[in-house]
Amino acid sequence: MQGPVNGGRNSKNTVGVVKFGYMLENLVEFQLRLLFFFLFFFLIKKRTKKRTKKSKKEKKKKRNNVERRDNQQERLDLMELIQNKIPRDKAFYIVGFSDGEGSFNTSFRKREDYLLGWKITPVFNISQKQRDILALIKRYLNCGTLRLRNDNVWVYEVDNRNALHTQIIPFFNKYPFLSHKKKADFARFKRIFEILERHKSTTLDDLIEILKNLDEIESKSKRKYTNQEILDRALLFWEINSQKILQINKKD
Repeated sequence: MQGPVNGGRNSKNTVGVVKFGYMLENLVEFQLRLLFFFLFFFLIKKRTKKRTKKSKKEKKKKRNNVERRDNQQERLDLMELIQNKIPRDKAFYIVGFSDGEGSFNTSFRKREDYLLGWKITPVFNISQKQRDILALIKRYLNCGTLRLRNDNVWVYEVDNRNALHTQIIPFFNKYPFLSHKKKADFARFKRIFEILERHKSTTLDDLIEILKNLDEIESKSKRKYTNQEILDRALLFWEINSQKILQINKKD
């Protein structure tokens, strides 16, 4: 019977190599499993984070929608309350007076801090030499201001957008004008107001549409700027700020 070669050293070396290979294999397997575990954990965490972010976004959107509906309902309640407080005879008097002496205008003021270069303000006003009549109208409509012009004519004016939305427009919707001209002016004024409310930041197309409607409204006062002057300035600002305006409106 033949004995071990080299005193069995080869056999021991072989066993050592086998054991080392086995340990190395186990180590690689362990590292792969560990890598897989961390990869799996990372994907789960990323997915959970994405879902959480989406869920928060949906909740915020839902909350904003609820708040918007609540605000709209509050405005409707306020409108109804104001309309019911005005006696019918006084309401018809205000409509008749406004039909003859009232005006629906839109003012343009140059503003460097506005992205289109203009502050556009829809305005309802009544001019009259007697202050007491305008003060009565102001009291019943519950909004607006009184001011005395240089020619000693008093002006009742409403240029606050919220007051126009909650008081003036609903009032004249409920108590319509009698003359065809004032009805048409009021309809165009409402259209201008809707255009301004349509976007958070007014676009060049919005401005063009506003000017078209404004041209159809018969105004007692001469406008400070022509359509061309308004458009020329707006075009300069649009070239610089168009992307910013569109981005703001996209987020809205």
